[in-house]
Amino acid sequence: MTLSTDVAQTSGLLYRRLAACRLRASSRHPKASGASRLQVGDTADQRSGLSYTAQPGSWSQCTQKIERRLSTFLAVLLLFVPGCALTQQGSRVLTPSYRPGNVFVWNSALPANLRRIALLPMACEQNLQEMVEARDALEPIVSTELAKLHRFEITPISSEALEAKTGQTAWSCEEALPADLFAWLNDVRGCDAVLFCRLTVFRGYAPLAVGWRMRLVDLRTRATLWACDEVFDASQPSVQAGARRFQLAGKPAHTATPDAWVIQNSPRQFGEFAAAQLVGTLPGL
Repeated sequence: MTLSTDVAQTSGLLYRRLAACRLRASSRHPKASGASRLQVGDTADQRSGLSYTAQPGSWSQCTQKIERRLSTFLAVLLLFVPGCALTQQGSRVLTPSYRPGNVFVWNSALPANLRRIALLPMACEQNLQEMVEARDALEPIVSTELAKLHRFEITPISSEALEAKTGQTAWSCEEALPADLFAWLNDVRGCDAVLFCRLTVFRGYAPLAVGWRMRLVDLRTRATLWACDEVFDASQPSVQAGARRFQLAGKPAHTATPDAWVIQNSPRQFGEFAAAQLVGTLPGL
């Protein structure tokens, strides 16, 4: 790393100056007349601005100055080197991870007869192009994270099929739904529950942010089995820590530690983390 090279050069220069001053202070030569300048590392001194002019009999003062400069340099160094080492090693995350808290569950487990879930097209603010593009990129991620649970079968409902049946390409849970939507999903599609999903927040540049509002509804009883409304904002240290742990947990064995920069700047990978945290709050998992 460049920082390591700079540290070695600067600390070495300070130690050489300190040794030179101590040598001059302990010498038995008579005091020189006029000003004299240290001659150790002249070229490096000029670049770093660390040269000193010492008056006769002031070598001990020069030594004290350099000792203070060296102590200050090492103290400041301690503030930066651990962070650099953590970024390089990337395997230690000390901050507690963010845990979704705005979650509702009907029971401690999903109904035993819930075997197939209809996944409606993800809704978003259609007037914002950024939200539409984010929806198109993140929608498959939610389906993938649900499938990873191996708890139920996912039946995606295409926007074309939904529009043909209801006149809209997407529905969110807070809207007044068509009266026959649940019956169509249950009888025709053979589903036991339906999952509504709406992308509420998206920021595609660092610090990244993504928010979803989801609701799982039993098609037979119309009861809400699970609901959540969360925003994952990478400006929060706990969200950063959770994303990094998610990234490290997904690292294949015997491969290099992934760079933390990726999870902090990739909307797709950050979206995978956020979706995994949300679906992980489903009851009974």
